[in-house]
Amino acid sequence: MNEQKQILLAHRLALAEADMNEAERYWNGIIDLGRVPKPIWESTILAIIVVYCRSFINSESEGEALNKVPIGRLRMFEGEPELRKLHDKLLALRMKAIAHSDWEHHQTGFDYENTDLTIGRMARTLVRPDFTYQMETHLIAKLFSHVRYVCGTARREIDRAHYRSIPPA
Repeated sequence: MNEQKQILLAHRLALAEADMNEAERYWNGIIDLGRVPKPIWESTILAIIVVYCRSFINSESEGEALNKVPIGRLRMFEGEPELRKLHDKLLALRMKAIAHSDWEHHQTGFDYENTDLTIGRMARTLVRPDFTYQMETHLIAKLFSHVRYVCGTARREIDRAHYRSIPPA
């Protein structure tokens, strides 16, 4: 990878570190509150998923960073199958249930019990997805910490190499 691409990668990795810090801050905040109403819990989990996934979804930015974190090149989840599974689940939820209304997560149906054609009332049901069901809450903080560590380690390595290549003023 040429030096310019390395710098773009370092920028993306720094953004990923910041995203992990933000997601972890939201997570710790909701945990510190203890028992909270379901809408607050769900909205916080939704925000966490969006923030976490930013680094792994192709950015359409024309900026000075790679479009996304290259998890394969970084061997992000080598030896961490549980974290990889949670990572994939969060990305799937973001793509299919949060950012888009895929049928798998947003099904509608005809409600025969609440339909009365004699008065012109037809009813449809909509099942809203629960983003928190079967969420591996015991792994979430570990995932943020792991991704931040891998990204930070790779970024510091690039930064050191780049800094050494700059001629003294």
